[in-house]
Amino acid sequence: MVSLCTPVLAQGDLVQQRWMGLDSSHFTVLSQASDRQTQRFLRDMESWRQIAAYQIVGGAVLPAIPIPNYVYLFDSEADFAAFLVGEERGYFYATPRANFMGILLRDDQSLLQARHHYAHFLIRNFSDLRLPRWYEEGLAAYLAGVNIDDGRGELARPSADGYSALAQVSDTIPMGRLLYRDDSLASPRLIQFANLKSEALFHYLRHGYAEDAFPDRRAQLARYVELLLEGRAARFAFDQSFDITTAELDAEYVDYLSNSRRPRVDVEHGELAPVQVPGAAPLDPDRVAILLGELGLNSGRLDTAEQLFGSLVETEAPVARAYSGLGDALRFDLDEVSDQTIAAYFEQATALAPEDLNIILDLGEYWESELSDCEKTYSETRRQSLFTVMQEQFTRAFNMAPDNPEVNLAMAQFYLFPEQDWRLGVSYQEKAFAALPADSFIMEQAAKYAMAANEFDYAEQLISEMAQPLHFYGEPDYVSDLRIRLLKKRRNEHYDACAVY
Repeated sequence: MVSLCTPVLAQGDLVQQRWMGLDSSHFTVLSQASDRQTQRFLRDMESWRQIAAYQIVGGAVLPAIPIPNYVYLFDSEADFAAFLVGEERGYFYATPRANFMGILLRDDQSLLQARHHYAHFLIRNFSDLRLPRWYEEGLAAYLAGVNIDDGRGELARPSADGYSALAQVSDTIPMGRLLYRDDSLASPRLIQFANLKSEALFHYLRHGYAEDAFPDRRAQLARYVELLLEGRAARFAFDQSFDITTAELDAEYVDYLSNSRRPRVDVEHGELAPVQVPGAAPLDPDRVAILLGELGLNSGRLDTAEQLFGSLVETEAPVARAYSGLGDALRFDLDEVSDQTIAAYFEQATALAPEDLNIILDLGEYWESELSDCEKTYSETRRQSLFTVMQEQFTRAFNMAPDNPEVNLAMAQFYLFPEQDWRLGVSYQEKAFAALPADSFIMEQAAKYAMAANEFDYAEQLISEMAQPLHFYGEPDYVSDLRIRLLKKRRNEHYDACAVY
């Protein structure tokens, strides 16, 4: 067994604190707050989601996500720090198994950031991937700023200083560049300016009409989006929808920033359904350790995840996910831990819970990652035996949950190995994509299947979507790899996944 120190747990005995659990229609909350605070938060989040539905699809209901949405409410900044990376104050991480939202109570910026990223998730999964970058970012920022007040959605009043600063830097990203040229956002600074301008522009087009000095452009914006969703080019959609040029819109936008009275506005939405929230219940410390371990794993704090999962393993608690969770944390970490040690944790988890869907997937996915690792070599006999284990695990999982997105992702991934027939995986990939079309793992896999089928234009469309610079500068390595793979495929050249191009 790997020996683990536990500084996070020693700092206030995190898992021994009072943690409450509470479920609603769309969220599972783990909270350090009082029952009353937790219930109020959950009611507001459910109402906020209804408003998001009106803004995204024009109705009160978005389909339920086929995976859990875990929300972690921290009352202690010191405790929350163990799950933070960089300067973020709140976050939302999406995976094919579950979503994870981390929020520090009484920190408006934390809630704003978490809702912003969650809004992106909803937009990308329930709207259309053809929406332009500026519109998606503007809508996400708009929704993030919606607060619930007495059953209504209300936007906070913009600050005069903020609008003045935006007006002064508006020409850094001219309107035509913002609307048409995502590839021109060639630095973190430009991405930041583009995001701020997208947010303010979206607000102006939606609410500028509230002041007599500015025209009502809501219908033009709606027509613009309609044409985009019909597959029209961005320039065509703008020219056919708006009665001004992009330069004229830029001038109008700056005039609004400079002269608006910045009135407080309500967000347009229909009647919100009443939200019923049950009482919270205290959570067992072992359950808290597992849930917090998952948060550490998915927030990138592998050290925290190791400590939390490891605390249960060291006490030999019969909790299967503690073992596979520790295995996940160790295999993602850069520290050298033997493959035999990591594999043993997954085997122990399987022995403890042989019928648990996620544990079944954990073992299969571990061997899938091992066989995909270019630094690992296995004999042909061993490789075939591991393929057999993978197929058995994934098939069992599919028989248990045939509509689960992670299960279908795993099945489709199995058939992408060179030794397998990719055609047998198409139906699984299609089901995974239908369930979570904007998930990065599923979209990456969809691009690979499109290449296998010689659907090059579709593959390029997916790659361009994944490369879109929403908040971070620089193209992810896996996207660059997909570009090389597509180029090789177009040229009918061999692609070596382990080569350095």
